[in-house]
Amino acid sequence: MNYTTCSFKHAEIILHESRSSAQYDEITAVLTSITDDIITKHDSYNNAAKSISRVINDLLKERFLTLDRSFRSPIFQLSDHTVGTFVKFLDHILPLQGLLTAPLLIMGLESLQALKLPIVSLNFEKQLGR
Repeated sequence: MNYTTCSFKHAEIILHESRSSAQYDEITAVLTSITDDIITKHDSYNNAAKSISRVINDLLKERFLTLDRSFRSPIFQLSDHTVGTFVKFLDHILPLQGLLTAPLLIMGLESLQALKLPIVSLNFEKQLGR
């Protein structure tokens, strides 16, 4: 998957230092390794859920555990698969900068380019994705 970053309090500079660059490279490798397997795994769940958030959580967990990294919290809420947006984070980070003292690197996942839903016309008034 492609991603974008927001470096808060020079986090990206710190992560590129020799003491932490290997861990940063592992994280980016996990993110970029997730591609078409999202669609395959989503189809294997055999449910009507349209959101791919559960699939992304599961794939991240699997890949981090193979690196012997803990996976403590899902990136999406489990109850209704609500996705916190990268833009929403950016809106809230500046007002909180006095309270947040640690460097943070937030990585926002970009939309999948391969995921396109064909439009099916059922009648002249409604269109549904298939």
